[in-house]
Amino acid sequence: MDRMLTETEKKMITNIRKQHYVWRHYLKPWLIDGKIWCIRALETFNINIDKIAKDDYFYRAESLTENEDMLITSFIENMDPLGRNLLNGIFSIYTKASHGSEFDRNNTIENYHSLIERSAIPLLEKTYNNELSFWENDMDRASFGYYIGMQYTRTKKCRDSTIKTFEALKNHPDNPGDINPLKIGNVLALILAEAIGNWIFSCAEPTIIENDSEIGFLTSDQPVYNLKANEVDLLQPVNEFELFYPIAPQKALIIQEKNKNETKRLDEYNHFIASMAREYIFARSKQDLIRYFHDT
Repeated sequence: MDRMLTETEKKMITNIRKQHYVWRHYLKPWLIDGKIWCIRALETFNINIDKIAKDDYFYRAESLTENEDMLITSFIENMDPLGRNLLNGIFSIYTKASHGSEFDRNNTIENYHSLIERSAIPLLEKTYNNELSFWENDMDRASFGYYIGMQYTRTKKCRDSTIKTFEALKNHPDNPGDINPLKIGNVLALILAEAIGNWIFSCAEPTIIENDSEIGFLTSDQPVYNLKANEVDLLQPVNEFELFYPIAPQKALIIQEKNKNETKRLDEYNHFIASMAREYIFARSKQDLIRYFHDT
């Protein structure tokens, strides 16, 4: 995935000020007549997906201080040696963008996400049709694994968690002092996505969960989440993964260690999505939301 944009691709790029931190293409299965139902701050409404889950230059690449650069470099050095070259390549994409023009700083990482997501569309389409044979192809499995990792880490919720972790460590004696958690979060999102993708490629397999009920799967502004994550103590290392990824109102993916095959009831997954969302929870219908938020 260490691929820079070609000159032709660069010429096709326009400045994207409003950058979505939930991929709009992903939300399409929940649309009815071009709109999605969502709840935000206990207000339920029906809206076009172009108007939600976005911020000005959300993926802007900011230049790092020497200590911030050293921290990221040290983080990579503590990763699996087999993946360091790839992680350093990803880090170099960010670094080059952060020292580029205003246009490059504002758009490079946004377009990097778009590149990864476009490559995953054919594989995502196969999952809609219960087709998982692509998992046997190393290139497809690597591509889809990195895509899933990106969907996990590209969000505002994941960035918030990184910021909170570094803020909790600000009084640690080894903290160099001039670390900006927001900037570190931006870089770690790219690096951790690759680490998650490597776990998926090496250790995991997907299971499609079919939902035959009248109630659809919910999704949120954190569409991929680890069911084993510790939300109470963010400083606790994550030692176990079980990724839940609703892909349509009637389908979801569980990605877990090979031969594990553990699943839960629909209500358990929907309650989990509702509890772990940062700001937006999405549904196919207002009724699906009302079931979980009775006061709306």
